[in-house]
Amino acid sequence: MAIYYSRSLNDNKGGFLDTAIHGNALPQGAVSISTALHEELIADQSQGAKIVADSETGSPRVKWPDPLSLSESRTLMTRRTKEEAERRINTISPIYRQMNDIREAQSADTMSAEATARFSKIDAIRAASDAIEAEIAAMADAAAILAIDLSNHPSWPEVN
Repeated sequence: MAIYYSRSLNDNKGGFLDTAIHGNALPQGAVSISTALHEELIADQSQGAKIVADSETGSPRVKWPDPLSLSESRTLMTRRTKEEAERRINTISPIYRQMNDIREAQSADTMSAEATARFSKIDAIRAASDAIEAEIAAMADAAAILAIDLSNHPSWPEVN
């Protein structure tokens, strides 16, 4: 078994060939690589790197994406905060339940205690989301913003 990399595969995006699978019919310019290098490239790719061909040798190498700017980091983490808030809200009361609570309150001219409790929990999650988003907006370090653990952020209320 031998592993090769060819920049001409996948519409010139590059790819790997294993002689145990593909045989010895290799495209022109295919470069032999070690199993260790192949494993390293795949591991880096799983962490966000792209595998590209060296322009001179055709050998594969990793290209890490440029770090996000402060603005991009804020935008990304604000979106993720909203997604986490939505996940938490849907755990308490999916949108259909919220709509039913509102409709029932309109027809009865009052909201049930259960519905009121659900909406209080939702309001607490929304307030926490707003606080986290304000924290993100005030931060000046993109790496620190990206390091925020949103699912375990202390601003989220305990909801039972």
